[in-house]
Amino acid sequence: MAGATHDGQLAITTQELQAMAGKSWVAAHAWPAIRKFIVTKPLGAIGGAVILLMVLTAIFADVLAPYDPYEISQLLQFKPPSLSHWLGTDEFGRDLLTRLIYGARIALFIGLTAAFVGATAGAVLGVISAYWRQGRPDPAARHGRDAGLSVADSGIGHRQRLGSFAPKCRDGDRYPHHPAHYPHCAL
Repeated sequence: MAGATHDGQLAITTQELQAMAGKSWVAAHAWPAIRKFIVTKPLGAIGGAVILLMVLTAIFADVLAPYDPYEISQLLQFKPPSLSHWLGTDEFGRDLLTRLIYGARIALFIGLTAAFVGATAGAVLGVISAYWRQGRPDPAARHGRDAGLSVADSGIGHRQRLGSFAPKCRDGDRYPHHPAHYPHCAL
């Protein structure tokens, strides 16, 4: 076991040094951290596995896809799932599994672009607001948030309504779902 010396440096025994010399960095550090993450946060690990599977599918779409995603065949229109077309075919006779595999590329591009644009815009607006008002909330940012809340059933308005920007109830609590369930909450 490694212990601290009088000058604060770690003292490593000869057996530990020999054991670490035979292992790669991945075996010594990465796998234990991944194993700990899987055990402590299983839902996060499942989500990460789904995203990893989607990324790998998008990268290797040319190898995995059994057919051309744009090939049209009137003879194969609306075929049910079979051994040759695992998910069946669509109204143009295109293989649905192939289109699903190639669709992972588009979905990842849109999702990553939206996340990047949103994070960048939020960071820029936050820095501008903090700089111009020396920490006080900027009225333009507040009005932008209010505009997002005014859009009914949009992703932005719904997310803000349920998140940290949700209006407070009279008793100080934020309502977690829909305002109709909490009549004592002010809109």
